[in-house]
Amino acid sequence: WADKPDMGEITSLDETKLKKTETQEKNTLMTKETIEQEKRSEISSPPPSSLRHPRGGGRRATLQDGHERQAAP
Repeated sequence: WADKPDMGEITSLDETKLKKTETQEKNTLMTKETIEQEKRSEISSPPPSSLRHPRGGGRRATLQDGHERQAAP
């Protein structure tokens, strides 16, 4: 009997004695607008792989417009 809860305590619960709390949702879902905005920004920005030299061994990176930049040390 000890492992079963006392249902009598639950039925006699006085809800007016409970503290009032306000729920704050911390992990909200993204809206459709936010998702679309992120999709557009991903399409407009080049993927990181396009910024690397195709051979990968050099310290320079060729950008999509053909210009080179010095890679960070």
